[in-house]
Amino acid sequence: MGANDPSEGPRAKTDSASPSAAAKSLERGPVPLSIAQRLRAGEAVVWWGSVDRMLWRAPAVLAGIGAGVFLLVGLAVPELWQQPSRELLRAFAVCVAPGAAQALRNWLARRTVVVTDTAILDADPHGRGDRLSIGNIRCVRRDWSTGGVLVEGAAHRVKIPPSLAHETRAHIMRQRSVVIMRDEDALDDRLGWLR
Repeated sequence: MGANDPSEGPRAKTDSASPSAAAKSLERGPVPLSIAQRLRAGEAVVWWGSVDRMLWRAPAVLAGIGAGVFLLVGLAVPELWQQPSRELLRAFAVCVAPGAAQALRNWLARRTVVVTDTAILDADPHGRGDRLSIGNIRCVRRDWSTGGVLVEGAAHRVKIPPSLAHETRAHIMRQRSVVIMRDEDALDDRLGWLR
């Protein structure tokens, strides 16, 4: 079978940071419609990834640890159980709050990220998102709502979930090497994510 044999199916035509990343993008299927509608004519998709379901393991572990601490305190201090039920519930809520906060963060991190030859696009499950030109990246910060990375331009911002940050960064860096950049010294990248 030759390199151009059509029986082998679609192939990634990209110099991706890892050869398997482009293959995984193809295995996911086509780019979601909410993002595809925002692509420009002739724009090449280099890579795309998606977090489309909740990750429950970390929130469950945090909530379980909090509940365990609450029970251990209850065993060590039996007077705790003599409190009114409202006070007990409030103390229990404080113990499991980190798990609930992590569940909310995972819920907010559900999104699709696409790196094209000239831009980064994102969309949440409702299709809302933004588009940022790779040559117009001005600021890279931690996104406290999702735990990922927030990449900002003059008027646009793209949220990258933590589970997609590594691959997205690799593909952005590859595209930055071929895109005309604005003043590189003006980039505010305290995380060192694009350096």
